[in-house]
Amino acid sequence: MGVRAPPPVPNSTHHHPHGNSGIADLAMAQEIMRRVPTQWIPQACWAEAQLSFKVLKTTLGLYESN
Repeated sequence: MGVRAPPPVPNSTHHHPHGNSGIADLAMAQEIMRRVPTQWIPQACWAEAQLSFKVLKTTLGLYESN
């Protein structure tokens, strides 16, 4: 199978963002999800990416409420 791997996604969810870096990460994650066709991503990876995205959004929500 000649399926190309998707471009690596920076693993920013484990480092709690400070200031506007979280907003930039969120925008980048949305941009990557728009550009990368879902068929390139194995289902397990996709589920993990969605979970990371939820964690990132939750983290941003906590920062915005403080």
